[in-house]
Amino acid sequence: MVRTHGGVTHASLGAGEPAFERKVRTAAGAKTKIAATAGRLVPANATLFIDAGTTTLELGRLLLARDDLTIFTNSLPLLNERRTGRSLLIAIGGELREISRAFVGSLAMDWLKNLRFDYAFVGASGLAAGDGASTTELMEAAIKKEALARARRAILLADASKWDKAAPIRFGGWKDFTDFVTDGRPARSDREALRRPGVELHVAD
Repeated sequence: MVRTHGGVTHASLGAGEPAFERKVRTAAGAKTKIAATAGRLVPANATLFIDAGTTTLELGRLLLARDDLTIFTNSLPLLNERRTGRSLLIAIGGELREISRAFVGSLAMDWLKNLRFDYAFVGASGLAAGDGASTTELMEAAIKKEALARARRAILLADASKWDKAAPIRFGGWKDFTDFVTDGRPARSDREALRRPGVELHVAD
């Protein structure tokens, strides 16, 4: 661990996890389309949580152009974005995980436990029809899970390449989501996994 001004940074980059810059470049076009579709789901005057994924970062960039939202996030890159609108952007602080530039840990969890959201938007490292959404790191999984539980609508954003590539840590089954936004129509068996718990599918065009 490395101490920083106002927090703590994890020195280890995590075995096998791609660096943030690489993840930003991966499927960049798909992320842009997904973000545009997800942004259209957000009504006026909503209170949101946006997590520290790269697809959710694209959504956050779009929403910061609006004037009517309250946005909570644990994403350092989103907090550093230049805003053109007057929406309120609030940091959920904690320990900074350098590889993903996400604030995590007990301080971030304490923040979340005192909040309620109209919408929570989270990304995933992997998807599986029988198991739901997964990620690569335990503390980030805990943040995602808590945010989803505290939202009226729990919305998963993930590009089609994530299917059948489950990551080590599951953070939500399909019953934990109200909506799923992706860039390609899932296979029939995957659509059935979404349909059973009533997840609304949004395919970006």
